[in-house]
Amino acid sequence: MEALSTQAVRILKLFGSKAERVVATCGPEQEYFLIDRQLLLRAARPDHTPAARSSARSRPRARRWKTSTSGTSRARAGLHDGRRAASSTRSACPVKTRHNEVAPSQYEVAPIFENANVATDHQMMTMEVLKRVAPKYGLACLLHEKPFAGVNGSGKHLNWSMSDDHGNNLLNPGDTPHDNIQFLVFCAAVLRAVDKFQGLLRMSIASAGNDHRLGANEAPPAIISIFLGDMLTDIFAQIEKGAPTGPSRAASCTPASRCCRSCRATPATATARRPFAFTGNKFEFRAVASEPDRSRSRTSASTSPSPSRSTPSRPSSKAARQGRREARRRRRASS
Repeated sequence: MEALSTQAVRILKLFGSKAERVVATCGPEQEYFLIDRQLLLRAARPDHTPAARSSARSRPRARRWKTSTSGTSRARAGLHDGRRAASSTRSACPVKTRHNEVAPSQYEVAPIFENANVATDHQMMTMEVLKRVAPKYGLACLLHEKPFAGVNGSGKHLNWSMSDDHGNNLLNPGDTPHDNIQFLVFCAAVLRAVDKFQGLLRMSIASAGNDHRLGANEAPPAIISIFLGDMLTDIFAQIEKGAPTGPSRAASCTPASRCCRSCRATPATATARRPFAFTGNKFEFRAVASEPDRSRSRTSASTSPSPSRSTPSRPSSKAARQGRREARRRRRASS
């Protein structure tokens, strides 16, 4: 965190900011399964008792596996959610929303963005509440990344950004991202970090359970890559060729509704299946495992951009020293 703050504040000073500190902010989403506890303990799935996952693959029953993420939940799952929300409130865990996920009996909770260090503690407390409350309603909470073969697994979507001590989000592109030089500088630093330190990011998500999940069903692949969306991809392509002039027509959406003809595409129209995706005003690290704590992933994501922010200043400092030496030489010559 200190390395991130030191380099980010130094860059902000170049843009006239009076910020004295920058922190990483996180909002780690948590996916999990709620299943009947008796079915887990009986001989129906004996492999789940010691391993918490399917050790022998079996074909799913003939049914539609994909369910609506905005549909209603089962009664006991709803009661569990209410009790979990009350316990989270008493524990001061800022859980914002909860909804169904794609697989049967799979759910997800999403917290409020906050300081990354505090978010790590709150996320650990949320997992503990989920596990503790489930048995009170005859349920079992499975946090394993791939508890059932053939259906979607669970992960933590680590929403990550940076904020100064004035509350400004440094990854907010604004209405005109091609003119927002400060945003482009920090976004470019993250791009370079993911490219240069992809091994570090991969190490932070590696686990026996998560490697079962990555690359299967909806999960992102294990190869670390980044996704910016059509608009930002077009802007960085313009920067590479010269100077950005604004998003092209290809980066604008064309909705069917006549009342929305002037609607423009958001900076990231879709996260696609990328482990590290830009989603409007933050990056979403989608490959994080669901069961372990996410401190390794958060530390890797926060530390990696620091060398990238220090790199551009080196030629600038050298040029400044040369400029000062040239000015002194001219003064001596004129005297």
